[in-house]
Amino acid sequence: MSLEQLRPDQLPQEEVLFTKKDLLGQIMSHLKTNEVEPAVNLYRRCHEDVGYELMNLVGSGPLAENLTSLFTGAHDDYKAAQVFEKSGALDKAAESFERAEAYDLAAELYGRLGNFSKAAEMLERGGSYSRGAPLYAQSERWLDAGRCYEKASQVFEAGEAYVKANEPNKALASLQKVDAGHERYLEAVMLLGPILEKLDLSELASRKYQEALGESSVDSGNIAIFYSLGKLYESNGQIDDAKEIYSRVLENDVTYEDVQDRYRKLKGGGGSGQARKPIDTESEYSHVVVLSDDQSFLEKSLLFKQLSLDETRGILQFAETRTFDAEELIHREGEPFRGVMLVQTGKVVISMIAEGKDVRVARFGPGTHFGEMSLLGTKIALISVYGAEPGKYLFIEAGRLRAHLDLYPKLQAKMMRNIVFSLDHDLLQVKEIIKMLYTRRDKAR
Repeated sequence: MSLEQLRPDQLPQEEVLFTKKDLLGQIMSHLKTNEVEPAVNLYRRCHEDVGYELMNLVGSGPLAENLTSLFTGAHDDYKAAQVFEKSGALDKAAESFERAEAYDLAAELYGRLGNFSKAAEMLERGGSYSRGAPLYAQSERWLDAGRCYEKASQVFEAGEAYVKANEPNKALASLQKVDAGHERYLEAVMLLGPILEKLDLSELASRKYQEALGESSVDSGNIAIFYSLGKLYESNGQIDDAKEIYSRVLENDVTYEDVQDRYRKLKGGGGSGQARKPIDTESEYSHVVVLSDDQSFLEKSLLFKQLSLDETRGILQFAETRTFDAEELIHREGEPFRGVMLVQTGKVVISMIAEGKDVRVARFGPGTHFGEMSLLGTKIALISVYGAEPGKYLFIEAGRLRAHLDLYPKLQAKMMRNIVFSLDHDLLQVKEIIKMLYTRRDKAR
């Protein structure tokens, strides 16, 4: 008896022998007539895997949906996932790979869909902890990230994640495992110290800071620990110790955090609980205080938006004041920018080469900046800058500013954000300039 002579409900319960060709033909016939359940029944009962042959016969044609229903109904989720993926249904493919416990493949598809949280879950379930933890962190699932990093024996990253998850005890357990030979040991101490202080273990925090510093001098790598130790001494009433630490910080970086104010306060108040001297004496005001030029133009600058006063001062320490006259060429189109130019007083005009002519297109006043892309390595000017009336501008050499920003990641992030914000603003201005140029050309015709 051939398979064509058998209906699925007539098939005997005992084993039946028939050719693969006949079986595939019968299943395909059911798929073409949307009879998925009989097709599932045949597919389940077949001792040999004919799934890939069916996938080749169906391809990505109109029967693909019925084929995925067949595989799903037969609990062959791995093949269902492959058909879904081939047809572009990545969400269903990811879910099918998950049911098939093909976690790496499921994670890849969830990642392509932008569902990094779900991708992290798949990687963790598949035992790929070091790959899953950063995706949890990217999704700000800090507790899950910490657990995954722990499983991957990445103790620093686990502790850092638990700090962000507000799990101090878990963070403490992980960070204490970071030994002095670890490349991120100093960062671990910086995270560990505040936790110990909050747990009323300030003496232990102080000892941890001191162990990390040893006999080291202050540098960019450990200055934060010196500063934290100084604040701890100050809060514990160890005024002389705090002043000594703050003075060492000042010798390395006078603009670091609020260390100047803290040092002056302690110095004025004296050590060991001495009373602060009165300040209403002539001697207190006899020293010279240097004032810079009017800084109000900075309020108009997008480059300094939301920077603190100390952050702004830190950047301006590298600035050089330059003057310009009316019609003076300040920067030529096509020449490399060497740094950032910030208009302080007066006005400038920008021009662009259009159809072989140098076309003046816009005037700008105080707060306007040019050359910010030199911080990112893009130095060629696309505009020329002339003086429109006499004035001054600040010039900050790109290399020195980049080196300064590298020391302060938070400040660097703010500056990069402001550059992106100003580029968006510039694009709107360029759009208006292009409109104006076309209007001029049309009028000239």
